[in-house]
Amino acid sequence: MKMKERSFLIKMVLVVLGFALCLAKWCGILPDASISDIWTSIAFAYGVGLGTIDLNIVRDSWKGC
Repeated sequence: MKMKERSFLIKMVLVVLGFALCLAKWCGILPDASISDIWTSIAFAYGVGLGTIDLNIVRDSWKGC
C-alpha cells in the first residue's frame, strides 16, 4: 500500500469517526461533548497524523518521483 493510499484511508476513517461521534452526541452517549469539540479533535488528529504524510506526498510530486 502506497503512502497516498494510506493517507486517503486514514482520512476516510477520521471522517467516519467524526460522524460516529456526532451520532453518539445526538443519541446522548456523549452529553458533555459539543460538535465543535468533536470536529476540533478530528482536525487535530488529521493535522498531527497526516500533515507530514501529505507534505511528503507533495514533495515527492514536485521532485517527479
